[in-house]
Amino acid sequence: MNAARIKRLLSLLILTVCAVYAYGRPAYSEDTTTALDRFKKPMPEIELLPEDQFVAATNDFKAIPYGDKSLAYTLRWPKTWQPIEDKTISNFELNTKLFTSINIWYSPPRMGGRSRLEVKAVDLENQLSAEQWYLKNLLQSGQTLEGFTVHSEKKVEALMIVMEDDVSYYLRTVTIINGRRVLQAQYYVPMFFWNEEKSMQAQCLKSFDISYPTEEVIENLLSFQFLDVAEVKYPESWESRSKALTTIEKMNVKFLNVRKTKNKYDRLDESIEGQIDVTLVSSLTSESLLNEVENYKKDLEGTGMLVGKKIDTIENYKYNENFSFAATEVYQGIDSTNDSMDYELWFSLLVSGNYYYFVTLLTPSRNESYNTWAINTQTYRLVVSNIKPSAAGFFDKGDDL
Repeated sequence: MNAARIKRLLSLLILTVCAVYAYGRPAYSEDTTTALDRFKKPMPEIELLPEDQFVAATNDFKAIPYGDKSLAYTLRWPKTWQPIEDKTISNFELNTKLFTSINIWYSPPRMGGRSRLEVKAVDLENQLSAEQWYLKNLLQSGQTLEGFTVHSEKKVEALMIVMEDDVSYYLRTVTIINGRRVLQAQYYVPMFFWNEEKSMQAQCLKSFDISYPTEEVIENLLSFQFLDVAEVKYPESWESRSKALTTIEKMNVKFLNVRKTKNKYDRLDESIEGQIDVTLVSSLTSESLLNEVENYKKDLEGTGMLVGKKIDTIENYKYNENFSFAATEVYQGIDSTNDSMDYELWFSLLVSGNYYYFVTLLTPSRNESYNTWAINTQTYRLVVSNIKPSAAGFFDKGDDL
């Protein structure tokens, strides 16, 4: 099946859904900017020291803190500085709330304040990208950024101004996620000395890296089987709900992010904070992909969720190699029955063998609840990346749409 033709059908799906709501429906803002856009500032341009000069002025440091390879890192630090020995090895334990200091170096004493370089670590509570983890904590602290760069899914860099003991500092950080761990290198420079020290600050943090990368997931993954056609994995903290699978023509499962809280009667109240829907449709029993697009459109209409302006096309998902086509897009969502909350609708269309895979996520928007949005979207990435078609899903069929 031609990928370009499928891509056109993906666009057709969204366009036809939107067309249904074009008349007699509440208007939706064309603005797709978010509250987080204020953090997306480029890092200041800083002229770095010649490499030989930088190497001559610094020491190379390699460590496996507490014998834990997931915490192992490399870093260069200024030769004139003083390292501070950590005396808490026997009591070492990370948690998900507070950073634990691993190593600290201080500049020589001087009027106006000392600079310091510190490496800290904390455990991840949920499966998040480095950007999501950093911005979640930044929103909670209320701080603002002078610059922010996303290097990769696992690494971000930031610059901000902070106050400590009545001294203002330029704080530059590099944050790296390694499996269940978050490592952060922090380089504080008093504002008075920043111009003369900013190159060293930037270059020392550029040298910070993980020694033993790991892809360890935060939660155990459970498996859901679409008979012998496909398997999908999902985090154990999410609930799966499906009707008995009695036919291979159309199969569906929902994964729910359910929040449970105690009410005043000491009973548990449940609220759904995110929903992932995976639907498999056999092309052997359908007229065409276009026909299934129309059917899926009608199912969306029945939920009362209106599809607004496109927000993003996701280019960096890793899909199973057995998919001949895979694409993911993000749209604004409106609950036609309740306009008090903003939503996002994430949509993936996958094709493998003789099955079409429709995968959606309905989540509060990033502006509405960033932490919930981050957890939901990372779970969606994990689910989509872990859909695995099996050999039973492959049979010969013509290329008609």
